[in-house]
Amino acid sequence: MKLTADAKVVLADGKEIGKVSRFVLDPRSKEITHVVVEHGLLEAREFVLPMDQISHMEEDRLVVKEGVTNVEGFSAFQPDYYVDASASQPMTSSTPFISADPGLRMYFYYPPVITGINVTNPLPLSGADEIKVVKEGNHNTPEGTVILQEGAKVFSVDGHYLGDVEKLFVDTKSHKATHFLITKGIFFKESKLIPSDWVETMDEDDVRLTMKEEVLEKLPDYSKEG
Repeated sequence: MKLTADAKVVLADGKEIGKVSRFVLDPRSKEITHVVVEHGLLEAREFVLPMDQISHMEEDRLVVKEGVTNVEGFSAFQPDYYVDASASQPMTSSTPFISADPGLRMYFYYPPVITGINVTNPLPLSGADEIKVVKEGNHNTPEGTVILQEGAKVFSVDGHYLGDVEKLFVDTKSHKATHFLITKGIFFKESKLIPSDWVETMDEDDVRLTMKEEVLEKLPDYSKEG
């Protein structure tokens, strides 16, 4: 069965309580142990839903077991954010990350990614110290598991970019992700179905395979209608 981020999560009575935003996997067995669910619109928040609380799965929705009436009983999920380790305070979009090399005269802003570079009117470097930036967050997921986002980039063992994770194929009984569907291209997309056993390492936005690019090129294109 195919499972994708944005799949609806509904209660047993059919009431929608959110949508899947991330998958939590055991990197060894490739079992999906939890899903991260985004709940709400104007003040959206995320919570961690154990797969043992799912009664059954469909491609576009997960149905929660009877007896669950709301999301309040599940742990909150806080994504990673960046902090100045010396101050232990979250960095904001106006907090400059000053390069250790003054000659670069570049300023990066957090979180969560680079959103601006000031090269024409840099802040004075006199007396400035390099800021040590670290990621923090409260995932409330089991130790040793990996949080995987749709859109994670996939690379061959020889470091070649192969595409982005689009969907997972999941065994509905064991909850194992048996295959990753990866897609490459913008206008003329090419899709390949990759066995999960070919995955060597993965994190939220980076998947590394055990196979070379030439092996992947020999795989037939995946037909979504098939």
